[in-house]
Amino acid sequence: MRDPDDPLQPWRDLVARLISQNIELQRQLEELRRAKADSPVEALAASALRSIQTGEAALAEESQGGRRFVIAEMQTTWRGIVQRQGDGLALRLPLPEHAATPGHLGSLGMTFTRVPGPVGPAADPTATLAATLERMQAAFSAWERGPGSASARSIVDQLTALLATSDNWGSAAFVQAVHGLAATTVKYGATLRQLPPASVRAYREAAQRMLSLAEPLARLERMSSDDYARLAELSDQVTLRQQALLLERAAPRPSG
Repeated sequence: MRDPDDPLQPWRDLVARLISQNIELQRQLEELRRAKADSPVEALAASALRSIQTGEAALAEESQGGRRFVIAEMQTTWRGIVQRQGDGLALRLPLPEHAATPGHLGSLGMTFTRVPGPVGPAADPTATLAATLERMQAAFSAWERGPGSASARSIVDQLTALLATSDNWGSAAFVQAVHGLAATTVKYGATLRQLPPASVRAYREAAQRMLSLAEPLARLERMSSDDYARLAELSDQVTLRQQALLLERAAPRPSG
């Protein structure tokens, strides 16, 4: 019972209020923790898709020839407490202090399958390659001075010759010319100086992947439609790295 004449009564009232506030704070923290433990189905699906994309990128990064990898199907299952959240479903992960047994948990399974797009008219692989080589020509034409400028001019000259003789694409001479072009892109990479090492390394890796494709084709002296598509893809990678180098060189450098 509260005694107004007790000199300690104000302190007792303060302690009581603090205890009450602490209990309310603990209740709010528990609600917040429960809310954070609830994962909407859409969020789980988005997380799984990001894992697929990350896996594909990691496989492509580790491949020697710069090949692309596709995860055609992935199945995943989550265990927890399945409950309704708004108009959808959510999965609540059991908290350790709840000591939920496996028999009391539900399962939420998802299967992700990559579905091919609608079949349309096949693109002309030579037209795609021609457009790619034109972009490559423009990127190396911009490297007019400094280390590597001689190799850059050689690349432009070789690209000009290839584009001017597109009627003979597919011949043994064309395949040999592609191999020579790829070798020059690698040689150009070896001459690069005073640029960020990471950017130079990325360019050199892209050029080496292009050369790794061209070398066996030069021995066979022929190219398939898939080879044209792969050459266009790798040439574009070299072009993107070259454009990054151009931006690096044009960027102002810190003084001092």
